[in-house]
Amino acid sequence: MKKVIGSCLLLVVAFSASAGQYQNGCEIKKSNILRQIEYAKQYGNYHRVAGLNRALANVERYCHGAPLSTRNDDAWEKIRDKEKKVSERRQELEQAKLKGDTEKISKKALRLIDAQEELNQALAEL
Repeated sequence: MKKVIGSCLLLVVAFSASAGQYQNGCEIKKSNILRQIEYAKQYGNYHRVAGLNRALANVERYCHGAPLSTRNDDAWEKIRDKEKKVSERRQELEQAKLKGDTEKISKKALRLIDAQEELNQALAEL
């Protein structure tokens, strides 16, 4: 199953790299949801996987975004801030894993999930 998701992620990354400035918010949403599905599976959070699969189906069904070049710069600044926060939370989680403290690992994982949800909300506002 991980190989399938990995392949999907590679396709999304390849598509987004080739799309360049013509990539729209829908592809960004799809790639973020796919990334979150992979994380949720890594941590055994199958209820979250089910919810993310529903979110992915809704994005595929209803999202018809405009190219990024027509987007609001303030909204993109907010998204960059949220992406930075997700990256920081990911690093904190990795550091907690290195220390091996299970309580800290679970707290950091929850903080990462919260940061990812904030990023998704910012993307949905586009």
